[in-house]
Amino acid sequence: MSEKTTMSASSAADVLAYVPHALGFAPRESFVFLTKQGKRLGATLRIDAPRQGDPAEFARVVLGYLSHDGLGDLFL
Repeated sequence: MSEKTTMSASSAADVLAYVPHALGFAPRESFVFLTKQGKRLGATLRIDAPRQGDPAEFARVVLGYLSHDGLGDLFL
């Protein structure tokens, strides 16, 4: 079992600074979605920006992925 790491974030900028660390790189032409459950960060999802297609369908797909985390609150 791995040891859990605790990180404090007091602003949206703190959370945004965490994204490259969580993913292992700074995303480009991508969307990054984070879920939050209470004061805890949940899922981190990076998905390429669609080049074409229906934006509503893209949103449904993303929400489908994130819903598996139990979706407390969602940061977009």
